[in-house]
Amino acid sequence: IIEKAVDIMIKLGAIGAGMIAGVNLEAILNFDVEVVAIANRTVSRAQALADKLGIKDALFYADYNEMIAKENLDAVLITLSHDLHLDSFKACANAGVDVIIEKPLAMTFEECEVIQELAEKNNIKACVCHTQRYNPSMATARHLMDTMDFGKVHHIDDTMSIFYYHDERADWMLSKEISGNGPMINYGVHQFDRVYFLKGALPDPKSLYAQLSYCIPEQECISAYTISGSDNDGFTYNFSFSGYSGPVLGGTDVFCENGVIRVMVGDCPRSGVFYSVDNEQFKEAPLLYENSEMYKHQFKEAVACLNGEEN
Repeated sequence: IIEKAVDIMIKLGAIGAGMIAGVNLEAILNFDVEVVAIANRTVSRAQALADKLGIKDALFYADYNEMIAKENLDAVLITLSHDLHLDSFKACANAGVDVIIEKPLAMTFEECEVIQELAEKNNIKACVCHTQRYNPSMATARHLMDTMDFGKVHHIDDTMSIFYYHDERADWMLSKEISGNGPMINYGVHQFDRVYFLKGALPDPKSLYAQLSYCIPEQECISAYTISGSDNDGFTYNFSFSGYSGPVLGGTDVFCENGVIRVMVGDCPRSGVFYSVDNEQFKEAPLLYENSEMYKHQFKEAVACLNGEEN
């Protein structure tokens, strides 16, 4: 059961009306949020999304700058292509409007720094949608680490295999210039977040090594990658991604001072969390909630953030 996070109604505007916008808006409407306006280059698409989600009385704009100027918004949800994240965030921040933005935050480290400076300068609240940490398997693993004595995290291995170049993939996601090199930024940010979510600390990088593969000739973006890194405290990690055809496969192995946790996500053989402490046999942990609740948990925390609550 997802309880309401706050009692204050947030007036939300949405920038973007694609697939992920629909998923996000459907989840955030479980809380005290009113979607008062949607901006999308193709207005009819915004109208169709509102109809699908039962959003009544919303206004529609082709230009998000006009929406921000005319509507008295508390916050904006940004779900545009990656190359437009910085400009749309800047428009919101300079208007003093709080932001929920889809990952990745921006295309480059330098753009991320600009976004952070904009948020601080304009004193707005901002949060990024890192949905993977709300996957029930990931959340359950983090709960185990918070409530049991696994000790210091020494090493994490993370793998992800998702057929990236299917026919329904949006064209901009296949453009290196617009997407930021396809799977590398689209899923790499998920894996970085999974690693440090389970470590329970912010990165303190000492070294980083990456190997990229371009094995699909007709595509300009990468097809696979492997990344290895270390922090100054001795922590190490590896993560890899494959964009070739096949069912969804992935998981994370967390090696700690006093135990091991295996987090399984995807279709093979199934999702689940298995753990061992002090060299005992592996046990399976019950998941904290169903997969269908993932986005609701994410936006419960996002709404709480916008209202100044601690997460």
